[in-house]
Amino acid sequence: MYEEFFGFNEKPFNLAPDPDFLYPSRQHKNAISSLDFGLMDDSGLILFTGEIGTGKTTIIRHTLRNLDDEYIVAVVFNTNVTSDQLLALVLEEFGLSPEIDSKAIAIKALTSFLVDMHGKGKRPLLIIDEGQSLSLDALEEIRLLSNLQLGSKMLLQIMLVGQPELKTKLKTPAMESMTQRIAVNYHLKPFNREGTGQYISHRLNTAGGNPDLFTVGAVNIIHRMTNGIPRAINILCHAALVYGFADEVPIIGTQVLEEIKTDTGDSGLGVERWFQDEYEEPNETYSYRQNETPSNSVSGSKQRSHPAVEKRIETLERRVEEYTKELRDTVRVMLAKERLRNDKLLMAFSQLKSKYEILQKEVADNNHVIEGPPEADSKIKPLRREKPFSIVSETKNAKNHD
Repeated sequence: MYEEFFGFNEKPFNLAPDPDFLYPSRQHKNAISSLDFGLMDDSGLILFTGEIGTGKTTIIRHTLRNLDDEYIVAVVFNTNVTSDQLLALVLEEFGLSPEIDSKAIAIKALTSFLVDMHGKGKRPLLIIDEGQSLSLDALEEIRLLSNLQLGSKMLLQIMLVGQPELKTKLKTPAMESMTQRIAVNYHLKPFNREGTGQYISHRLNTAGGNPDLFTVGAVNIIHRMTNGIPRAINILCHAALVYGFADEVPIIGTQVLEEIKTDTGDSGLGVERWFQDEYEEPNETYSYRQNETPSNSVSGSKQRSHPAVEKRIETLERRVEEYTKELRDTVRVMLAKERLRNDKLLMAFSQLKSKYEILQKEVADNNHVIEGPPEADSKIKPLRREKPFSIVSETKNAKNHD
């Protein structure tokens, strides 16, 4: 909608996690390095937490996109299940049959699979997202899975991802044995004010736009309204671009953000409704099986647009209709002028052609008079040249006569 107006190649603030737009802040680099270390070091359990919308999924996708082919990756994101259901989901994600009569047989089937994969030089990796929704029994099941070993070698790497509530659960006395198995632990925090500005500029530049499109004052308001959370920044910046496009302002300043605050409240949370289901990803779901494209499944019906945006869309539609009518009228006038101009040119050309033909005839007639008829030359005979008069020759002639 606003890409052409602001000179973007694509929308810079989509909600769908996209590694191509990953902003390499210091803490994001540290998070990536921690995950890479945990995977390369063959650590048994990796814990990755962060507030909602801080970019956990984007970082995970960036990390897994760079994994070698030796990894066999399974992802479980439906964590509101019992421990037995969780085990069945793990089997299914690794391509095994979840229809197993007993838990012991299920563990045996999984262990046999993991041993077989290691024998083929593969490294199984299990990612469990939305870990904060796991029950204590399910967390205990994960601990048991992390115990699967072949001699001294870990058979299964586990990456546990979730919101800060997950860390709270792991701090309970019942989870002490599990926390001792955590080899890598990283918590992703929101941006500070400087990071918010750099993040916005990075995404604008990545989309092919002006990195200074938002003024300093506008960025200050954005940081205050979003608390430096990337997803909230994306929502608010997208809203600002919609407002700016509707008002035809080339630079997003404080006035645009103040309008959004008036329409949605100081928290700015109302702008989440502006993204239709094509941009929604409430659970940060993803799937990373080998040779499989990550999926962005979204459940539920479409959310309603915010009234302020609906009003601006109506305004834009009216403007489009007006501009279209004005453009058509302008084109009609230009075509009429062009036809008239062509008619005048044709008439002038015709007149010039007639004059040229007259002049050409006159030139031909003048040449005929000057040169004369061609046959006259053949009738003109050269004059006979008389001998010159000489006194000596006349005297000689007279003596001979005598």
